[in-house]
Amino acid sequence: MGNPRQLESNLRELIGKADKKILFDRSLCVCCYLCAIMCSLHLSHVISLRKAAINIHKNVIEGRVEITIDNARCDLCAGEILPFCVKYCPVSALKLE
Repeated sequence: MGNPRQLESNLRELIGKADKKILFDRSLCVCCYLCAIMCSLHLSHVISLRKAAINIHKNVIEGRVEITIDNARCDLCAGEILPFCVKYCPVSALKLE
């Protein structure tokens, strides 16, 4: 069983994040994949784009970037103030709102 104080803290944080979601501004994204790298570190403790809950898709022909987030796997980085993808994006293309 976990530490009761930590469990209570995590529960309060999840309740505070319950109505929030990650927003993406494609005009700012530079496709550095840092969001996916940090996501995989949080979820799996390894650097692996396949283990991230966030996926970046770059359409080179159209010059568009899209991201998808697997909401079943994304816990908005429980235990952290901000999700790692938002915190470590060097161009602020991701926001938690």
